[in-house]
Amino acid sequence: MGLAVLLAAGVQGCGPTYDHLDHNARAKERLRRSAVKVVAPDLVTLQAGVRGSVILELRVKPGFYLPAHAETNPGLLALWVEPPTRAYLDVGVAAYPPGVRVDLPKQRQPVLSYADTTHVGIPLTVHANTGAIEQRLPFVVHFQVCTVHGCEVPERRTVRVAIRVVPAARSGDAKDLL
Repeated sequence: MGLAVLLAAGVQGCGPTYDHLDHNARAKERLRRSAVKVVAPDLVTLQAGVRGSVILELRVKPGFYLPAHAETNPGLLALWVEPPTRAYLDVGVAAYPPGVRVDLPKQRQPVLSYADTTHVGIPLTVHANTGAIEQRLPFVVHFQVCTVHGCEVPERRTVRVAIRVVPAARSGDAKDLL
């Protein structure tokens, strides 16, 4: 058989093929990407002038850990949420759970971590003079996935939450904007 016929038929030549390595690398990447799922509410209704909140849920698969928000190791990225910024929206201090200490072989000291399901609450207050609006606002979750084999490169995921603002019963004062 000539070389042209072999190439046209898709027959591989001599030597090893490395398709299994690509397959394993792709499978490992899929597993790592699916290790953390960020779940956000579809819709949050806030009344202007009244404090409300958005609760984000992080689901961490067994065998994976996220350094907790209070983790102080400078070599790890502690979980944090970057809330949206809008002129009509006052964002309070996010409430992070404390986390638990986990011994990871590649770390010198136990790592304060989240595993399983974790909730982060972000308090929001819409200015009292804001009229009725509905917007999809981005919340960016920054984290680093760790296992007993080490920690991956930090990553971030953006979830969009529909925020519906219901006007206040009475208007605020213009000095409230200062």
